Amino acid sequence: MKKKSFLAALMLMMALAWPSMVRAQYLVLTQSDGTTAEFSLGAQPVITFSDGELTVTCGDKQITTSLEGTTYKFANSATAIEQVYKSSEPEAEVKFGQAAFTGLNKGEQVGVYTLGGIMVSTTTADADGRATADLTTLPKGVYIIKARGKSIKIRN
Repeated sequence: MKKKSFLAALMLMMALAWPSMVRAQYLVLTQSDGTTAEFSLGAQPVITFSDGELTVTCGDKQITTSLEGTTYKFANSATAIEQVYKSSEPEAEVKFGQAAFTGLNKGEQVGVYTLGGIMVSTTTADADGRATADLTTLPKGVYIIKARGKSIKIRN
């Protein structure tokens, strides 16, 4: 019964969300424990249901999870961060594993965060108002870098 309810809900949501799905690039699953998995729609993921479980296979990536407590959405980016706050200053530049902010006040903090919101690195602006975060020491992934009202999303 849960399988039929989930399938019906999935089909209804797909019908209602069709205009946004046309533009969507990712299927994002959120499991009941809060972990997420992203699948590129361009890679044509295969979704199957069996014994109250949902399985998504996409290339060499596969996830099997309980239908209960699992939610999904279609997004234009894997992190579902569609727009990053924009400000005229400070300015940010990412090159060769370094994220540099200029236009800061001396002593201002720049934080590097995981998509889960955990700060993994911090640096402080020097007298010239410049702060550089070294990204080469971080594991590969997507990070948010914040400095006084300016946020950028980068893929390391």
